[in-house]
Amino acid sequence: MKDKYQLAVLYSGVHRINKVMSETAARYRLQEIAHAIFASLHQYPILALAVAIVIFVFTLPFLVFIFFTMTTAVMAFTGFVLIEGALITAASVMLVSLLIGVFLMMAIVGLMFLTGYFGISRVYECVSRFKIDDLREYLRNNH
Repeated sequence: MKDKYQLAVLYSGVHRINKVMSETAARYRLQEIAHAIFASLHQYPILALAVAIVIFVFTLPFLVFIFFTMTTAVMAFTGFVLIEGALITAASVMLVSLLIGVFLMMAIVGLMFLTGYFGISRVYECVSRFKIDDLREYLRNNH
């Protein structure tokens, strides 16, 4: 008898939440807005892909956090402290390798820009020494 009463209370609570959510959606016309958004996304698939990527990128840190939290909770409940330490170590190694990779990429791109800048400035300096008339005369005499 007690189980049926708890189930009825749970059902009535879920029913109330569902009713409030439906009334809120009707009040603010959320269903019409959602249909308009989905229709425009259906019309522009590249925009839909961009929206999906943005949503995925914004939810990825939360998913990783939940994964680590659940894994840590499971390991703590089962008593594997060493595995928990290994998990934290693996996450730290991944973070450090990502930061080193980003730093190296920025350094390489910066060096490429500096090399290009100095190379172009040297070529400009060498070309600016010649006058155009002298260059034409030089090319005529040697060819």
